[in-house]
Amino acid sequence: MKQINATIKGVITGIIMIATLYIAFNSKFKSDNFIYLIYLIYTGGILWTLFDFKRSGLHDNKFKEFFNQGFRCFIVVTLFMVIHTYIFYRMHIDEMVGPLRENLIAGKDKTPAEIEEAVKSFRKNYSIFQAGFSLFQYLVIGALITGIGSAFFTQKRNEV
Repeated sequence: MKQINATIKGVITGIIMIATLYIAFNSKFKSDNFIYLIYLIYTGGILWTLFDFKRSGLHDNKFKEFFNQGFRCFIVVTLFMVIHTYIFYRMHIDEMVGPLRENLIAGKDKTPAEIEEAVKSFRKNYSIFQAGFSLFQYLVIGALITGIGSAFFTQKRNEV
């Protein structure tokens, strides 16, 4: 049986994460706790990559080799999640503009022209801001999980 490479595992993990986000978004049970499930899936995808690489025997048991495999997985997941985040917020920007406009009007410290300018700026920049935050978040988490997992899998002990 042909082994799935780290990049394909990243694609699979990214698709599962996005599907889970859409299921959570469209479910009647609204909760911020679904993000933990997303992180669990992300962690599982990276560890799956590292575990399969360990079992393959195609390594010299060096941290660098394991980190490289994990990197290939998490960089693809990060790409998927950044694109998804940007598209998601572009599609749902109108749902966020209403409350922003109401808060600015309720503040009574801005003119109607200032409010419209603030809303226009929000529309233009919010998706980019969220995608940038997503990029940073998934890169840091992916690097941490990959680093810890690589250190674990390169320890000298009885093989799995």
